[in-house]
Amino acid sequence: MKRFAASALALSMLLAAPLAHAISEEGKTTLQSLDYWKKQVDLKTRPFKDGDSDYEVSQGMGQYESKLKTVKERLDKVPAADRKDPMYESYAKWVGEFETTLKKWQGERSQNATNLKNKAAAEEAYRTDVRDNGDALGFVKAARGTYSYSLDAAQMLTKWKAAEKLTAFAAKCDKEYALVDASSYYGRDKAENCKNAAEWKTVLVPFLEARAIANGKKLGGEVDSSVNRVKNGETTYEGQLKRMKAPAEYIATLKGPYEALFQAMGKPLPAELFAPIETAAKGYPAAVTASQAKVAYKPGKFADPNVSAAVKTAFGSKSYKVLKISQTFGDWDIRKNDIGFPTHRIRDSIVLAQVAGDSFCRLLEVTAKQQYAGGGRYSSNTSVDLRSEPDFKIASCK
Repeated sequence: MKRFAASALALSMLLAAPLAHAISEEGKTTLQSLDYWKKQVDLKTRPFKDGDSDYEVSQGMGQYESKLKTVKERLDKVPAADRKDPMYESYAKWVGEFETTLKKWQGERSQNATNLKNKAAAEEAYRTDVRDNGDALGFVKAARGTYSYSLDAAQMLTKWKAAEKLTAFAAKCDKEYALVDASSYYGRDKAENCKNAAEWKTVLVPFLEARAIANGKKLGGEVDSSVNRVKNGETTYEGQLKRMKAPAEYIATLKGPYEALFQAMGKPLPAELFAPIETAAKGYPAAVTASQAKVAYKPGKFADPNVSAAVKTAFGSKSYKVLKISQTFGDWDIRKNDIGFPTHRIRDSIVLAQVAGDSFCRLLEVTAKQQYAGGGRYSSNTSVDLRSEPDFKIASCK
Protein backbone atom coordinates (compact mmCIF):
# COMPACT_ATOMS: atom_id res chain seq x y z
CA MET A 1 0.00 0.00 0.00
CA LYS A 2 2.87 2.32 0.86
CA ARG A 3 4.62 1.42 -2.44
CA PHE A 4 1.50 2.32 -4.37
CA ALA A 5 1.20 5.67 -2.61
CA ALA A 6 4.82 6.57 -3.42
CA SER A 7 4.38 5.69 -7.07
CA ALA A 8 1.23 7.78 -7.23
CA LEU A 9 3.05 10.74 -5.68
CA ALA A 10 5.92 10.51 -8.19
CA LEU A 11 3.49 10.32 -11.10
CA SER A 12 1.64 13.29 -9.72
CA MET A 13 4.88 15.31 -9.61
CA LEU A 14 5.86 14.37 -13.18
CA LEU A 15 2.50 15.46 -14.46
CA ALA A 16 2.55 18.67 -12.47
CA ALA A 17 6.09 19.88 -13.54
CA PRO A 18 5.28 20.80 -17.16
CA LEU A 19 2.13 22.49 -16.07
CA ALA A 20 4.11 24.74 -13.71
CA HIS A 21 6.44 26.08 -16.51
CA ALA A 22 4.01 26.13 -19.43
CA ILE A 23 3.86 29.59 -21.09
CA SER A 24 0.47 31.14 -21.48
CA GLU A 25 -1.12 31.60 -24.83
CA GLU A 26 -1.08 35.35 -24.30
CA GLY A 27 2.65 35.35 -23.59
CA LYS A 28 3.40 33.02 -26.46
CA THR A 29 1.40 35.16 -28.91
CA THR A 30 3.08 38.34 -27.72
CA LEU A 31 6.55 36.87 -28.07
CA GLN A 32 5.83 35.41 -31.47
CA SER A 33 4.74 38.86 -32.67
CA LEU A 34 8.38 39.92 -32.23
CA ASP A 35 9.40 37.63 -35.07
CA TYR A 36 8.18 40.26 -37.52
CA TRP A 37 10.63 42.80 -36.06
CA LYS A 38 13.46 40.33 -35.81
CA LYS A 39 13.27 39.86 -39.57
CA GLN A 40 13.60 43.62 -40.06
CA VAL A 41 16.59 44.08 -37.77
CA ASP A 42 20.11 43.15 -38.86
CA LEU A 43 22.34 43.57 -35.84
CA LYS A 44 25.41 42.76 -37.91
CA THR A 45 24.93 45.65 -40.34
CA ARG A 46 25.03 49.23 -39.06
CA PRO A 47 22.33 51.44 -40.64
CA PHE A 48 24.83 54.13 -41.69
CA LYS A 49 28.32 54.36 -43.18
CA ASP A 50 31.30 56.35 -41.95
CA GLY A 51 31.09 59.79 -43.48
CA ASP A 52 27.31 59.77 -43.92
CA SER A 53 25.72 63.11 -43.18
CA ASP A 54 23.95 63.56 -39.87
CA TYR A 55 20.67 63.57 -41.77
CA GLU A 56 21.43 60.21 -43.37
CA VAL A 57 22.54 58.77 -40.02
CA SER A 58 19.43 60.14 -38.33
CA GLN A 59 17.20 58.46 -40.90
CA GLY A 60 18.77 55.04 -40.42
CA MET A 61 19.14 55.25 -36.67
CA GLY A 62 15.65 56.68 -36.21
CA GLN A 63 14.11 53.57 -37.73
CA TYR A 64 16.09 51.27 -35.45
CA GLU A 65 15.33 53.34 -32.36
CA SER A 66 11.62 53.18 -33.21
CA LYS A 67 11.81 49.41 -33.68
CA LEU A 68 13.63 48.93 -30.36
CA LYS A 69 11.00 50.96 -28.58
CA THR A 70 8.27 48.81 -30.12
CA VAL A 71 9.85 45.44 -29.25
CA LYS A 72 10.59 46.56 -25.68
CA GLU A 73 7.01 47.66 -25.24
CA ARG A 74 5.82 44.28 -26.52
CA LEU A 75 8.24 42.40 -24.31
CA ASP A 76 6.90 44.33 -21.31
CA LYS A 77 3.39 43.05 -22.12
CA VAL A 78 4.43 39.45 -21.53
CA PRO A 79 2.83 38.36 -18.22
CA ALA A 80 5.23 38.12 -15.29
CA ALA A 81 4.41 34.44 -14.83
CA ASP A 82 5.75 33.74 -18.34
CA ARG A 83 9.10 35.49 -17.93
CA LYS A 84 10.95 32.43 -16.65
CA ASP A 85 10.01 30.44 -19.68
CA PRO A 86 12.92 29.64 -22.08
CA MET A 87 10.92 31.13 -24.92
CA TYR A 88 10.71 34.45 -23.13
CA GLU A 89 14.35 34.35 -22.12
CA SER A 90 15.36 33.75 -25.75
CA TYR A 91 13.42 36.77 -26.97
CA ALA A 92 14.55 38.89 -24.04
CA LYS A 93 18.16 38.03 -24.85
CA TRP A 94 17.66 39.19 -28.44
CA VAL A 95 16.06 42.45 -27.30
CA GLY A 96 19.01 42.99 -24.96
CA GLU A 97 21.43 42.41 -27.82
CA PHE A 98 19.40 44.80 -29.92
CA GLU A 99 19.61 47.51 -27.25
CA THR A 100 23.32 46.95 -26.61
CA THR A 101 24.08 47.08 -30.33
CA LEU A 102 22.02 50.23 -30.76
CA LYS A 103 23.89 51.93 -27.91
CA LYS A 104 27.16 50.96 -29.60
CA TRP A 105 25.92 52.43 -32.87
CA GLN A 106 24.83 55.60 -31.09
CA GLY A 107 28.37 56.00 -29.80
CA GLU A 108 29.69 55.48 -33.31
CA ARG A 109 27.15 57.97 -34.56
CA SER A 110 28.56 60.52 -32.14
CA GLN A 111 32.07 59.77 -33.38
CA ASN A 112 30.90 60.08 -36.97
CA ALA A 113 29.42 63.49 -36.17
CA THR A 114 32.72 64.54 -34.61
CA ASN A 115 34.59 63.26 -37.65
CA LEU A 116 32.27 65.20 -39.95
CA LYS A 117 32.83 68.34 -37.89
CA ASN A 118 36.60 67.85 -37.98
CA LYS A 119 36.46 67.19 -41.72
CA ALA A 120 34.41 70.34 -42.31
CA ALA A 121 36.90 72.34 -40.24
CA ALA A 122 39.80 70.82 -42.18
CA GLU A 123 38.14 71.64 -45.50
CA GLU A 124 37.47 75.21 -44.42
CA ALA A 125 41.08 75.63 -43.26
CA TYR A 126 42.29 74.07 -46.51
CA ARG A 127 40.12 76.36 -48.64
CA THR A 128 41.39 79.41 -46.73
CA ASP A 129 45.00 78.28 -47.07
CA VAL A 130 44.60 77.63 -50.78
CA ARG A 131 43.00 81.03 -51.25
CA ASP A 132 45.73 82.81 -49.26
CA ASN A 133 48.49 80.96 -51.12
CA GLY A 134 46.75 80.78 -54.47
CA ASP A 135 49.25 82.97 -56.30
CA ALA A 136 52.24 81.03 -54.97
CA LEU A 137 50.67 77.65 -55.73
CA GLY A 138 49.72 78.85 -59.19
CA PHE A 139 53.23 80.16 -59.82
CA VAL A 140 54.87 76.87 -58.83
CA LYS A 141 52.42 75.02 -61.05
CA ALA A 142 53.17 77.36 -63.95
CA ALA A 143 56.91 77.08 -63.35
CA ARG A 144 56.62 73.33 -63.92
CA GLY A 145 55.17 74.03 -67.35
CA THR A 146 55.75 76.70 -69.96
CA TYR A 147 55.63 79.94 -67.98
CA SER A 148 55.97 82.76 -70.51
CA TYR A 149 55.53 85.99 -68.55
CA SER A 150 58.45 88.38 -68.15
CA LEU A 151 59.74 88.88 -64.60
CA ASP A 152 62.37 91.29 -63.38
CA ALA A 153 64.46 90.60 -60.27
CA ALA A 154 62.10 92.43 -57.90
CA GLN A 155 59.10 90.50 -59.22
CA MET A 156 60.96 87.20 -58.92
CA LEU A 157 61.92 88.00 -55.33
CA THR A 158 58.26 88.78 -54.56
CA LYS A 159 57.27 85.41 -56.04
CA TRP A 160 59.93 83.68 -53.96
CA LYS A 161 58.83 85.36 -50.73
CA ALA A 162 55.23 84.35 -51.39
CA ALA A 163 56.31 80.76 -52.08
CA GLU A 164 58.19 80.56 -48.76
CA LYS A 165 54.80 80.27 -47.05
CA LEU A 166 54.20 77.00 -48.89
CA THR A 167 56.52 75.19 -46.48
CA ALA A 168 53.95 75.62 -43.73
CA PHE A 169 51.18 74.68 -46.17
CA ALA A 170 52.96 71.42 -47.06
CA ALA A 171 53.40 70.53 -43.38
CA LYS A 172 49.62 70.60 -42.97
CA CYS A 173 48.94 68.32 -45.92
CA ASP A 174 49.71 65.12 -44.01
CA LYS A 175 48.14 66.35 -40.76
CA GLU A 176 45.29 68.86 -40.70
CA TYR A 177 44.44 68.39 -44.37
CA ALA A 178 44.50 64.58 -44.30
CA LEU A 179 40.74 64.73 -43.63
CA VAL A 180 40.08 66.69 -46.84
CA ASP A 181 38.45 64.32 -49.30
CA ALA A 182 40.44 64.37 -52.54
CA SER A 183 37.29 63.56 -54.50
CA SER A 184 35.37 66.53 -53.12
CA TYR A 185 34.91 69.81 -54.98
CA TYR A 186 37.43 71.70 -52.87
CA GLY A 187 39.82 68.80 -52.49
CA ARG A 188 40.06 67.78 -56.13
CA ASP A 189 43.35 69.68 -56.52
CA LYS A 190 44.70 68.75 -53.10
CA ALA A 191 47.23 66.21 -54.36
CA GLU A 192 48.64 68.69 -56.87
CA ASN A 193 48.63 71.59 -54.40
CA CYS A 194 50.34 69.55 -51.73
CA LYS A 195 52.93 68.31 -54.20
CA ASN A 196 53.67 71.85 -55.38
CA ALA A 197 53.82 73.10 -51.79
CA ALA A 198 56.23 70.34 -50.80
CA GLU A 199 58.46 70.79 -53.84
CA TRP A 200 58.33 74.55 -54.34
CA LYS A 201 62.05 75.08 -53.74
CA THR A 202 63.03 72.22 -55.99
CA VAL A 203 60.94 73.77 -58.75
CA LEU A 204 61.64 77.47 -58.26
CA VAL A 205 65.39 77.57 -57.64
CA PRO A 206 66.42 76.34 -61.11
CA PHE A 207 63.49 78.13 -62.72
CA LEU A 208 64.33 81.56 -61.25
CA GLU A 209 68.05 81.03 -61.77
CA ALA A 210 67.43 80.33 -65.46
CA ARG A 211 65.08 83.31 -65.68
CA ALA A 212 67.72 85.59 -64.16
CA ILE A 213 70.32 84.39 -66.69
CA ALA A 214 67.77 84.92 -69.47
CA ASN A 215 67.12 88.45 -68.18
CA GLY A 216 70.85 89.18 -68.28
CA LYS A 217 70.97 88.04 -71.90
CA LYS A 218 67.90 90.13 -72.71
CA LEU A 219 69.40 93.23 -71.11
CA GLY A 220 72.60 92.60 -72.97
CA GLY A 221 70.57 92.27 -76.17
CA GLU A 222 68.97 95.66 -75.51
CA VAL A 223 72.37 97.29 -75.10
CA ASP A 224 73.57 95.54 -78.24
CA SER A 225 70.53 96.83 -80.11
CA SER A 226 71.29 100.38 -78.92
CA VAL A 227 74.90 100.06 -80.05
CA ASN A 228 73.77 98.92 -83.49
CA ARG A 229 71.32 101.80 -83.80
CA VAL A 230 74.07 104.28 -83.02
CA LYS A 231 76.41 102.47 -85.42
CA ASN A 232 73.78 102.83 -88.18
CA GLY A 233 73.29 106.55 -87.50
CA GLU A 234 69.84 106.06 -85.96
CA THR A 235 68.29 107.78 -82.94
CA THR A 236 69.06 106.93 -79.34
CA TYR A 237 68.25 108.30 -75.86
CA GLU A 238 70.27 109.51 -72.91
CA GLY A 239 69.42 106.42 -70.89
CA GLN A 240 70.55 104.12 -73.67
CA LEU A 241 73.68 106.18 -74.22
CA LYS A 242 74.60 105.97 -70.55
CA ARG A 243 74.24 102.17 -70.54
CA MET A 244 76.49 101.85 -73.56
CA LYS A 245 79.01 104.37 -72.28
CA ALA A 246 79.21 103.19 -68.65
CA PRO A 247 78.07 99.55 -68.41
CA ALA A 248 79.56 99.08 -64.94
CA GLU A 249 77.38 101.89 -63.57
CA TYR A 250 74.35 100.41 -65.30
CA ILE A 251 75.06 96.94 -63.90
CA ALA A 252 75.43 98.45 -60.42
CA THR A 253 71.85 99.71 -60.65
CA LEU A 254 70.68 96.19 -61.55
CA LYS A 255 72.62 94.13 -59.05
CA GLY A 256 70.77 94.90 -55.81
CA PRO A 257 67.47 93.08 -56.53
CA TYR A 258 69.29 90.12 -58.11
CA GLU A 259 71.64 89.81 -55.15
CA ALA A 260 68.63 89.84 -52.82
CA LEU A 261 66.93 87.16 -54.93
CA PHE A 262 69.91 84.81 -54.98
CA GLN A 263 70.60 85.39 -51.29
CA ALA A 264 67.00 84.39 -50.52
CA MET A 265 67.48 81.26 -52.63
CA GLY A 266 70.75 80.47 -50.86
CA LYS A 267 72.69 80.65 -54.12
CA PRO A 268 75.66 82.81 -55.21
CA LEU A 269 75.00 85.44 -57.84
CA PRO A 270 76.04 83.88 -61.19
CA ALA A 271 79.29 85.41 -62.37
CA GLU A 272 78.06 85.44 -65.95
CA LEU A 273 74.74 87.12 -65.17
CA PHE A 274 75.61 90.58 -66.54
CA ALA A 275 78.39 89.53 -68.91
CA PRO A 276 76.15 90.07 -71.98
CA ILE A 277 75.82 93.77 -71.06
CA GLU A 278 79.58 94.19 -70.74
CA THR A 279 80.17 92.37 -74.02
CA ALA A 280 77.61 94.46 -75.92
CA ALA A 281 78.92 97.75 -74.51
CA LYS A 282 82.38 97.05 -75.92
CA GLY A 283 81.05 98.02 -79.32
CA TYR A 284 80.09 101.51 -78.15
CA PRO A 285 83.29 103.46 -79.08
CA ALA A 286 83.30 102.08 -82.63
CA ALA A 287 79.56 102.78 -82.97
CA VAL A 288 80.08 106.44 -81.96
CA THR A 289 82.82 106.82 -84.55
CA ALA A 290 80.64 105.19 -87.23
CA SER A 291 77.66 107.42 -86.45
CA GLN A 292 79.71 110.62 -86.64
CA ALA A 293 80.82 109.60 -90.09
CA LYS A 294 77.20 109.19 -91.17
CA VAL A 295 75.40 111.99 -89.33
CA ALA A 296 76.12 115.70 -89.69
CA TYR A 297 74.27 118.96 -89.14
CA LYS A 298 72.53 120.21 -92.25
CA PRO A 299 71.03 123.64 -91.54
CA GLY A 300 67.45 124.44 -92.37
CA LYS A 301 66.71 127.20 -94.90
CA PHE A 302 65.17 129.55 -92.35
CA ALA A 303 66.07 131.35 -89.14
CA ASP A 304 63.76 132.72 -86.45
CA PRO A 305 65.70 134.43 -83.65
CA ASN A 306 62.80 134.22 -81.19
CA VAL A 307 62.33 130.48 -81.74
CA SER A 308 66.08 129.85 -81.60
CA ALA A 309 66.33 131.73 -78.30
CA ALA A 310 63.47 129.72 -76.80
CA VAL A 311 65.10 126.46 -77.90
CA LYS A 312 68.47 127.45 -76.42
CA THR A 313 66.81 128.30 -73.10
CA ALA A 314 65.02 124.93 -73.04
CA PHE A 315 68.23 123.01 -73.74
CA GLY A 316 70.06 124.95 -71.06
CA SER A 317 67.97 123.09 -68.47
CA LYS A 318 69.44 119.83 -69.76
CA SER A 319 73.05 121.03 -69.84
CA TYR A 320 73.07 120.91 -73.63
CA LYS A 321 75.22 123.59 -75.26
CA VAL A 322 73.54 124.55 -78.51
CA LEU A 323 76.17 124.99 -81.23
CA LYS A 324 73.96 125.43 -84.26
CA ILE A 325 70.23 125.92 -84.80
CA SER A 326 67.92 126.67 -87.70
CA GLN A 327 64.28 126.22 -88.69
CA THR A 328 63.08 123.72 -91.27
CA PHE A 329 60.21 125.73 -92.76
CA GLY A 330 59.69 129.39 -93.39
CA ASP A 331 56.48 130.10 -91.55
CA TRP A 332 54.49 128.83 -88.61
CA ASP A 333 52.27 125.78 -89.12
CA ILE A 334 48.84 126.72 -87.82
CA ARG A 335 46.91 123.96 -86.05
CA LYS A 336 43.12 124.03 -85.80
CA ASN A 337 40.42 122.17 -83.90
CA ASP A 338 37.66 120.00 -85.36
CA ILE A 339 35.51 122.97 -86.32
CA GLY A 340 38.33 124.88 -88.02
CA PHE A 341 39.30 127.43 -85.33
CA PRO A 342 43.03 127.97 -84.67
CA THR A 343 44.35 126.53 -81.40
CA HIS A 344 48.11 127.07 -81.72
CA ARG A 345 50.97 127.22 -84.18
CA ILE A 346 54.23 125.30 -84.33
CA ARG A 347 57.68 125.65 -85.88
CA ASP A 348 60.34 122.93 -86.03
CA SER A 349 64.07 123.46 -85.48
CA ILE A 350 67.20 121.45 -86.23
CA VAL A 351 69.66 121.60 -83.33
CA LEU A 352 73.29 120.58 -82.99
CA ALA A 353 74.23 120.44 -79.30
CA GLN A 354 77.04 119.15 -77.17
CA VAL A 355 77.34 117.95 -73.57
CA ALA A 356 80.52 118.83 -71.71
CA GLY A 357 83.04 115.98 -71.78
CA ASP A 358 81.73 114.39 -74.99
CA SER A 359 83.82 114.27 -78.16
CA PHE A 360 80.67 114.11 -80.28
CA CYS A 361 77.50 116.14 -80.66
CA ARG A 362 73.80 115.41 -80.58
CA LEU A 363 71.57 116.16 -83.53
CA LEU A 364 67.96 116.79 -82.57
CA GLU A 365 64.69 118.03 -84.00
CA VAL A 366 62.46 120.02 -81.63
CA THR A 367 59.15 121.83 -81.94
CA ALA A 368 58.35 125.31 -80.65
CA LYS A 369 54.72 126.30 -80.02
CA GLN A 370 52.68 129.50 -79.53
CA GLN A 371 49.07 129.38 -78.28
CA TYR A 372 46.35 131.23 -80.24
CA ALA A 373 45.35 134.44 -78.43
CA GLY A 374 42.37 135.36 -80.61
CA GLY A 375 41.83 138.05 -83.20
CA GLY A 376 44.44 136.50 -85.48
CA ARG A 377 47.14 136.97 -82.83
CA TYR A 378 49.31 134.41 -81.00
CA SER A 379 50.97 134.46 -77.62
CA SER A 380 54.43 135.97 -77.46
CA ASN A 381 55.39 133.19 -75.08
CA THR A 382 57.13 130.51 -77.14
CA SER A 383 57.21 127.08 -75.48
CA VAL A 384 59.44 124.24 -76.63
CA ASP A 385 58.14 120.68 -76.73
CA LEU A 386 61.23 119.13 -75.14
CA ARG A 387 60.44 115.69 -73.80
CA SER A 388 62.00 114.50 -70.55
CA GLU A 389 64.27 112.26 -72.61
CA PRO A 390 64.46 113.54 -76.19
CA ASP A 391 65.72 111.27 -78.92
CA PHE A 392 68.81 112.30 -80.87
CA LYS A 393 71.46 111.08 -83.24
CA ILE A 394 75.17 111.07 -82.50
CA ALA A 395 76.73 113.45 -84.98
CA SER A 396 79.94 115.16 -85.90
CA CYS A 397 80.37 118.56 -84.22
CA LYS A 398 81.50 120.14 -87.49
